[in-house]
Amino acid sequence: TENDGFLHKKCLATLNIAASQAIVIEDAQNGLEAATCVNIPTVVFYNDYTFGSCFSKAKLVAPSADFYKLKDLAKTCNLTI
Repeated sequence: TENDGFLHKKCLATLNIAASQAIVIEDAQNGLEAATCVNIPTVVFYNDYTFGSCFSKAKLVAPSADFYKLKDLAKTCNLTI
């Protein structure tokens, strides 16, 4: 399938919000690419299979979400909640 962010665009439209008002949490490069192609700030918590992938477009890359609160992720992505 094409990785053009179609589902991300649909979610933004359904929620009636701008990309700058959302955060995508991903664990894979394909998801990161889909989110960033529609300019949604994205954080990546990789797993054993995706460790070592190119996540250079992510606002944050970490092995686990255990030590992050939504408020921390929002700040990292320059959002206010």
